[in-house]
Amino acid sequence: MYKIFFSPENKEIEIDSETDLYHAAINAGIYLTSGCGGEGNCGRCEVIIKKGKFRTHPSRFISEKEKKEGYVLACQTYAETNLEVFVPPESGIKKWKLIKDGIYTPEEPLRDWLFSPLVRKIYLELPLPTLVDHLPDWERIVRELRNKGENFLERGDYLKITLPQLQKLAQFLRSNHWKLTLSLTESGEIIDYQAGNTTDKFYGLALDIGTTTVALTLIDLKKNEVLEAKATYNQQMAFGDDVISRIIYSENDPQGLENLTRAVRETVNQLISELVKEKGIESKDILTLVVAGNTTMNHLFLSLPVSYIRKEPYLPTANFLPNLTAKELGLKIHPRAIVSFCPNVSSYVGGDITAGILASGMNEKEELSLLIDLGTNGEIVLGNKDFLVSSACSAGPAFEGVGIKSGIRATEGAIENIQVSSDGKKVKYVTIGNKPPTGICGSGLVTAIAELFKDGYLNREGKFVSESLPLRGDYLRGDYLIRESEEGKEFLLVPAEETIQKKDIVLTEGDISTLIRSKGAIYLGASVLLEEMGYKFSDLKKIYLAGMFGTYLDIEKAIMIGLLPDLEKEKFVFLGNSAITGARMCLLYEEAREKIKEIAKKTTYLELSVNPKFMNEYSATLFLPHTNIDLFPSVKKLPNI
Repeated sequence: MYKIFFSPENKEIEIDSETDLYHAAINAGIYLTSGCGGEGNCGRCEVIIKKGKFRTHPSRFISEKEKKEGYVLACQTYAETNLEVFVPPESGIKKWKLIKDGIYTPEEPLRDWLFSPLVRKIYLELPLPTLVDHLPDWERIVRELRNKGENFLERGDYLKITLPQLQKLAQFLRSNHWKLTLSLTESGEIIDYQAGNTTDKFYGLALDIGTTTVALTLIDLKKNEVLEAKATYNQQMAFGDDVISRIIYSENDPQGLENLTRAVRETVNQLISELVKEKGIESKDILTLVVAGNTTMNHLFLSLPVSYIRKEPYLPTANFLPNLTAKELGLKIHPRAIVSFCPNVSSYVGGDITAGILASGMNEKEELSLLIDLGTNGEIVLGNKDFLVSSACSAGPAFEGVGIKSGIRATEGAIENIQVSSDGKKVKYVTIGNKPPTGICGSGLVTAIAELFKDGYLNREGKFVSESLPLRGDYLRGDYLIRESEEGKEFLLVPAEETIQKKDIVLTEGDISTLIRSKGAIYLGASVLLEEMGYKFSDLKKIYLAGMFGTYLDIEKAIMIGLLPDLEKEKFVFLGNSAITGARMCLLYEEAREKIKEIAKKTTYLELSVNPKFMNEYSATLFLPHTNIDLFPSVKKLPNI
């Protein structure tokens, strides 16, 4: 057995000689970036051995220079003595605080709904018992609630209490002068009772469990007010970039399902802890949480098996998940807090999409609309008040900056816009929050590729045009901004001296190829869905863009690269994180909770993976903007195209 010390996390774990450093890190609670789940195929779990002897399998991802500096792939490396291992920033899954507009909808959808949260707090002052008024303690509480006209009692529901709560009730009431605050569900189940009036300490959470990102919003349920929102990378990224790779990991590793569940719950608890600390509240005052996640994420959050989601006929365990308690899920809020789930539609269209439909209101309108969730899974919904049909296509995490050499999430300091000078020697860039640059996010990638394509520096295959930008052996400041690297040609966006990490921010041909594959899947998925239902893009009155990526997306540039159809800009509506918005609506309004059930039952699913048109025409989308440029008349008119 050997001791492995990981820095800068300062964690130590003991392993045997047959356990690789990737799994050692997981067991130590350190999640390394991995697109392949530790198979050695992605090259992203690089660590540096500072001290000790080891054996490692050769990897094409480690250069000779890196070998000399101690770099190895964690998943291919085994200890032969005690080791000191350094985890570089680019290999760890880090937390990012995102600006609020990127987490919940900038413009709250207007609904004429009665404020009716999933959980309530009610303050009671019970009359003192006497020889005349000798109603028992429990019935005394029920009577007072009836006097207040509580709806659940009028409906014939009963007040429900656990045995431990009932055992403590008599002494509690007398010790606190018959004054108490009940916390209870809409069906009358008591979550807790507290001394005195605590109705001003009453909070709920709306949670979006995404494949790449987990976002959480804290709501004051007394004031119906959003207090704060945070997001971070889903620590499950240590086991694969997309849902399929994580499902395969759960099947191949005996501890796979357990590791995936632990990772996502730890991610959620980290966000809860940060919110509680930042807002100065107590976790026991958070009494409910509504989850909007894709189907696989919901299953992994509950530790439900996910194998059958990817096998014909693609069945999840459940679409309508039961309400659970926080204690059952190991969440750091009130143990009896109610955890509710936005319902799924199918294996690949989950509660995040039903929440998005609810947030958009497309299910209540006459006009034909399209909802596109621009995330790792790329879900698409077509419909109106009469019908809703959905599909999904794996777009990959490039839109969220993952798998891109200088890619990061859309957080402060991320490049979201660039312009290249006419001589190709200078780049002007804009970052989110106007902070010093730290990397490039998905919307920045779209803009960069579109600008280079428009100005003739990229051809339609997404390759740099050497005649436009002569190659140099290395970057010459103030000179041409392209070079040959070990990974092929790359374009300098920001020189190292201007960045936070003092490391060049670049755009590689590999990055461009990755994004082209992602945009192709989204465009074709929408196109096939419309065609199968007998419609064309021109029939659409609105296209709703959901997801963090969509918040900063430049519509014109997205059309230019072939991500979005060539339609009038006014038809596109940004929803921000519609999953969070829909979850929050379900947290706050009974009518929303009823409507989202109707949405899930009403929405049908079209499986693209077996659709011949999708399979046959995908290669046609792998160009800028498309092999058939007549589909993009505004792009065809550009002078350099």
